[in-house]
Amino acid sequence: MSVEDQPRQPLAGRPVRDSLSEYAELALPTDANVFGFLLGGRVMHLVDMAGATAAMRHARRPVVTAAVDYMSFLHPIHIGQLVILRSAVNRVFHTSMEVG
Repeated sequence: MSVEDQPRQPLAGRPVRDSLSEYAELALPTDANVFGFLLGGRVMHLVDMAGATAAMRHARRPVVTAAVDYMSFLHPIHIGQLVILRSAVNRVFHTSMEVG
């Protein structure tokens, strides 16, 4: 009997606290524009990394980002500022999850 043929057992739920992630990075000149502000693409990358960390902690395996619903830049991040991102899994579906 192969692994695929074996009956599946229901998975035990996991609390949100198990997926909590905090990701911090210093805004460096190499990631900034000529005005000294962190590039939006770099911020998007950091958000993706923080979300992936929370998702991997929950799934306990590699994950990929399928979509980002919305992102708005409210304030500039200056060179030398510490960027801190916090994320956690909000909801889990059959083959996907929502991270916030």
